[in-house]
Amino acid sequence: MPWALRALAQGALSFHVPADANGLQPSTATAAWKLGPTAQAEWACGAGQRNARASECLAAVVAASGGRANGHIKHVDTPLVPPGCSYSHVSGAAIFNSGAGQVGSDEEYYQLVCTQAGEPSESVAASVPSPSPSPQPFSL
Repeated sequence: MPWALRALAQGALSFHVPADANGLQPSTATAAWKLGPTAQAEWACGAGQRNARASECLAAVVAASGGRANGHIKHVDTPLVPPGCSYSHVSGAAIFNSGAGQVGSDEEYYQLVCTQAGEPSESVAASVPSPSPSPQPFSL
């Protein structure tokens, strides 16, 4: 099983990923994932970086942790862990917190998983769906 996790993290395994609510497929480009600092006053990836999306979280944590992750992912909505995708040193699992999460922590239990934002539309703020544009009147 560990070979499958490494292969998945390196993009060697392929599988079908369903489209999100907006009908968009997640990027299949290989990203260089890195663990952010622990114990942050406000959880955030660095300038020009973004956090892993829910669909990328497990593979990103496995890649960023150098295989230390145990191959499990927990999806939560809690103020007890950082928002977004992080690696838990306590459980060894990837955690994706869809809630607001904790503002910051002086503990070293979690690390956000980050990569370079490829373009402005991939920034952390862009992961929040924008409202649909109002229909424009049709004219000839």
